[in-house]
Amino acid sequence: STSKFNKPDPLEPGAYPTRVVQIISLGLQAQQPYQGKEKPPQNELYVTYEFADEFLLDEDGNEMKDKPRWLSERFGLFSLDSDMATSTKRYLAIDPDQTKKGDWAQLAAFPATVTVVNKKKVKDGSVYDKVGSVSTMRAKEADKLPDLVNEPKVFDFDEPDMEVFGSLPQWMQDVMKEALNYEGSALQAAIEDGGVKSKEEPKKEEVQGETPVDEKEDW
Repeated sequence: STSKFNKPDPLEPGAYPTRVVQIISLGLQAQQPYQGKEKPPQNELYVTYEFADEFLLDEDGNEMKDKPRWLSERFGLFSLDSDMATSTKRYLAIDPDQTKKGDWAQLAAFPATVTVVNKKKVKDGSVYDKVGSVSTMRAKEADKLPDLVNEPKVFDFDEPDMEVFGSLPQWMQDVMKEALNYEGSALQAAIEDGGVKSKEEPKKEEVQGETPVDEKEDW
């Protein structure tokens, strides 16, 4: 986060080899109405993919091999019986044989092929990257995939690791504190007991070259 780099251009739309680098449980979050109808709250995940062959560029335009590009998505968490849920589609793409029996927390460092699409922000028309879909990587491609550059990070809202929580950017901590099940939670108790402070973070749009998904709709 202390290295200087050019703000990255949007990625070319297409399929990219990645590994799962972050799995963050955000708690029970209120949902925006859809077509005028209220939606029930959902437990949400924030999942980040680390690209194997796309990197941030330094001030001279050279790839920084120690800073691979990241792309995240935020979605409701449902049981694997919910066939149409994004969480089910993503889980089965990452762990098609269900070796981890639906446990998202164990998918850190798993390979996946992420299809990137470009979207335009409503506010200013600027282009940003978004996960279009995730598919299973073929075994022989996964065998050749480099290991993660960054240490994987997993956070469970209900059983919080406060060292991990303290390493998360402030905006993400704030999302958790706004969760409908924050009051009386183990996370609230741990925060109030320990007074967790975040490390100083770069601006959120500069973190690992991605736009964090802290909005519920396209901009």
